Amino acid sequence: MRIKLISLFCVTLALTACMDRTSKTDKKKEDGPQPTVKPKPDFQKAALLNIEMGQTYLAQGNVSRAKKKFVHALELKPKLPEAHSAIGYFYETVGDMSEAEEHHLEAIRYGAGKGRFYNNYGTFLCRQDRLQEADRVFNKALKDKQYIKTAEVYENAGICALKQPDIAKAYNYLLTAIQHDPSRSAASLELANIELEKNNLQGCAQYLNLFKQSGAPSAKSLWLSIRLNKQMGNQNELASAALQLKNLFPNSVEYKKYLEFTQHD
Repeated sequence: MRIKLISLFCVTLALTACMDRTSKTDKKKEDGPQPTVKPKPDFQKAALLNIEMGQTYLAQGNVSRAKKKFVHALELKPKLPEAHSAIGYFYETVGDMSEAEEHHLEAIRYGAGKGRFYNNYGTFLCRQDRLQEADRVFNKALKDKQYIKTAEVYENAGICALKQPDIAKAYNYLLTAIQHDPSRSAASLELANIELEKNNLQGCAQYLNLFKQSGAPSAKSLWLSIRLNKQMGNQNELASAALQLKNLFPNSVEYKKYLEFTQHD
């Protein structure tokens, strides 16, 4: 009898559970299908993707598609500083300097960390030969201690100072750049050139070797190497650099200078 009672109790529990599940299922049916919750669109992610595609199109020379992507990025996120900076560079590329400057200033306005956008604006001003303004803007970029590309700012400021020309200021900027990051190849090459102009052959060789560790040969670096090794009497190194210049950059200004150099040697 005890066994029968226990069995009956278990059956009753099972039926109760089954009825409970059935009632919940029936309730869901009465309520109808549950609405699907759609994730909110990520406009910033979409805008950044459009910027990336725009930059790719611009590098390929497809100007119309590039502009379309940059404009769409701003439509998605009108206050996105990266979008303003990207389309600012686009307008500079196509020769609309007024629009370019306006967007660089908008990037600075909306950017939380402004160092990057001051750096971009400084390089824009330098390319327009607005050199004193560029120097002030680069120094504003340097005040952003959260911006990690400090060496790049010093390098850009140094190259811009060379255009003034303010050799002493340029040297200090460039030296600081490689102290922050020895792989800044443009800075080390310009330092090598400054040292050669001062007839400091050892200094030139030091910075030229630093350049070779971080940068691929360029027409400028090979021409510098030729002149350095000529003064140091290193004929093998001179011949090697001259051969590379001829093979890699036969149409360069530097190779033409080398040909003139050999004619007057």
